[in-house]
Amino acid sequence: MDIFLRDGAADLGDGQGGAMQRIGYDNARARMPTASRAVAALALGGVAWACAEAALGLLPVSTVTKGYVPVLGLTGLLGGWYGLGRETLRTPYRTVLAGLRMALYLAAMTVVYLGALDMFRHAHMVKSTNVFGALLDGLSFGLRAAGELLSVDMLGMVIVGCVTAAILTWLTQRRWP
Repeated sequence: MDIFLRDGAADLGDGQGGAMQRIGYDNARARMPTASRAVAALALGGVAWACAEAALGLLPVSTVTKGYVPVLGLTGLLGGWYGLGRETLRTPYRTVLAGLRMALYLAAMTVVYLGALDMFRHAHMVKSTNVFGALLDGLSFGLRAAGELLSVDMLGMVIVGCVTAAILTWLTQRRWP
């Protein structure tokens, strides 16, 4: 925030003679760090939500997907606010790397969430007492689900969407440093 004096008077109006100074605000150099965080959160949350909706059609019918879309959308929202929005994206190269990292985080969240849902379903149906076996089954199902989602159009959607969100954040950071 740049505050500058419009009149060159040396008095602030304290009765010692002279005019009162007027203070102006230069709006062209305003700082608004939450703007880049908000843009990153909304863009990445929207990308995550859209990718989760598209992914539902690719998963097998027997897959438990209860709450998958809102959880991945919330993950994108929080990842944009705390991850992408807090970074200082100085160059286009770093911006693209940040977008690719966010795409990797969304993919990892998909594996973890779908694997955890299957683990809970499996533990409830089979009533197994072996915790390690249930964790291993959940991880294997999460990786199987990720294999189902491993298609060119899905990967392109996630990568292009996350890089676009990072570029929008970079442009917002350049406008409001």
